[in-house]
Parts: sequence; C-alpha cells; structure tokens
Amino acid sequence: MTQEWPITVMLSALGCPFGCSYCDVPPGRYQSRPPAHTVDEIEECVKRFGIREILFQDETFTINRERVLELCELILARGIDVSWSIRARPDLVDREVLRAMKKAGLSKINYGIESGDPEMLKKMKRAIPLDVTRQAVRWTKEEGITTLGFFILGFPGETEEGLKKTIRFALDLDCDFIQVNKMVPQPPSKLYRQLVEETGIDYWRKYTLGNADILSRLPGIGSAFSPGELDDWQRRFFRAFYYRPSYIWKRLAKLRSPREFSQLARAALSIR
Repeated sequence: MTQEWPITVMLSALGCPFGCSYCDVPPGRYQSRPPAHTVDEIEECVKRFGIREILFQDETFTINRERVLELCELILARGIDVSWSIRARPDLVDREVLRAMKKAGLSKINYGIESGDPEMLKKMKRAIPLDVTRQAVRWTKEEGITTLGFFILGFPGETEEGLKKTIRFALDLDCDFIQVNKMVPQPPSKLYRQLVEETGIDYWRKYTLGNADILSRLPGIGSAFSPGELDDWQRRFFRAFYYRPSYIWKRLAKLRSPREFSQLARAALSIR
C-alpha cells in the first residue's frame, strides 16, 4: 500500500545471490548500481517529475550494507525529500542500517518471511531462524518503519499443522500488513524444473506460445492440499490476521487521509 502520490518504481540492483527453491530468479548472479547513480535517478524523479514515493523492486535491497549506507548518506547530503520502500530478507538488516534508511526516507520494508515452520524453511532453502525474523520485524517497527510480511502456502511437504504454525507466527510477529500467496511453480525455479520432469509438460512455455488456458491446469508438487483447500486456507489466514479487533483499531488510529481509508476498506471487503 502506497502512502504518497505520485509514485514510481526503480531498480538499484539486479539478480540475487541466494537460491530459494521456489524463486524464479536464477541464483548466483547479482549486480548493483553505484549508489551515486541510483541517487542521481532518485533526485531527477523528485525534482523533475514531482515523485513523492519510490518503490524499489530489487529482489533484496540490503544485500550490501555498505552500499545501502552510502546511498542513504547521499540522499541526506543532497537534501532529497522522498518516501521509499524496499524488499529485504530478515537476516540482512541490522539496527544501524534500519536507522540510516529511515532517516533517508524509508517508509516500508516488505519482508520475505514465507513460513513459520522451520522444517518448511529448510525445504525452501531459506532457513532463516524464526528468532532472527522476530528481531528484524521488532527493530523495524521500533524505528517507525512500516512492515509487510510475505507468506507462502502449499509448499511441497507442508502439513496442516505446519500451516497453522505459519499463521500463529504471523499473528505473533504482528507486521503492519501481510500478503499470503499460494505456491505456484514458476520457471526457472528448482520446483518448476521438477514439475516439468514429473509431468513432461512445460506449462509456461505453452502459455507464452498462445495456450492461455493451460496455466489454469498448472498442478502443484507434493502439496497435501487441493487447490480448493488452499483457497480456503488463504482466506482463513487473511481473516485471522486482518479481522482482529486490535488490528482494526490500530489501523484506524494510523489513518492519514480519506484515500488511505478507502484503500483499507476495499482491501477488507475483498477478503470473503
């Protein structure tokens, strides 16, 4: 959810050095822009086009902490007044970096949390300890930065108990917002390669060649849940988080404009 207007999106780096098994970004290749070049673009967006919020689409913005600190110093040195948001891993932030980013205008971090079950995180090749995630979210909130947590449902091997662990973990973290996605194998991830090997069908290739309906038949891999059951669990997850009275009152207390209220109302009504 954006807070300012007008907005734009930017990239300060390409690729990701990690190899999460569900991710469609090939691991290993990572290339970042010099901080000065990125800040030049930020400055042009703000001063020439009147941009008030920038959404950075880097896979993981905080991979190189020294680069991030230099970028923040340059924003402050040039007196650029702009709000911005990033995507990050919970194990790649610390108090100093969070404080520097907040001072330079950072308003929101989208954290890839994915699961509250340590066994599932291992299978995802994303074994970030839950305590590390708790600490990162706590630090972020203490610095006054909005938090959004991403979660995945229906990963191969996930059980109902594991899914319940994830929901409990999300409630315990109490991010400002969450996004819950059903597991969909995408190329060239490890999961998608496994799907092609098992079925003999390259679903996404057929889709790009014009078979628009084939993705509706895209199967999962080893999930204990049917597509309909995952839909139900996704709704239950959203309701458990967003329909808490304490959460509703907290969000209402933080509203800054009728536009923000309208966004929240539409989002709430979409959870059926």
